[in-house]
Amino acid sequence: MKREVKKTIIESNCCIKKEIFLDLNFPLHINHLAYFKSLGLKEKTSYTTNGLFYVGQDDFIAIGPIGGNRLRIKCRNSNCLASVEKFELLIKEMPDESTKIPEEKKED
Repeated sequence: MKREVKKTIIESNCCIKKEIFLDLNFPLHINHLAYFKSLGLKEKTSYTTNGLFYVGQDDFIAIGPIGGNRLRIKCRNSNCLASVEKFELLIKEMPDESTKIPEEKKED
């Protein structure tokens, strides 16, 4: 499945803040978190346990409901757009295997 991302940027007149939304053509699955974590992004498990997809790095965080197809990006500094564009590429390149539920490891 070809993954597509549509970006919407809303700029505020005050505070020079931007809100960025990424609309996806697929639902977010909890197993997508493992893919992003393997690439160095951080997860907040308190969000995950409450049904929210949360990944981030130093200059941005991405939050959305697990099962939904929209991520809200919160920039932590004024230069996060380049990082968001790289994040978009990671989404587009995400392998289909990341949606498979990993098998539990059996301990002897």
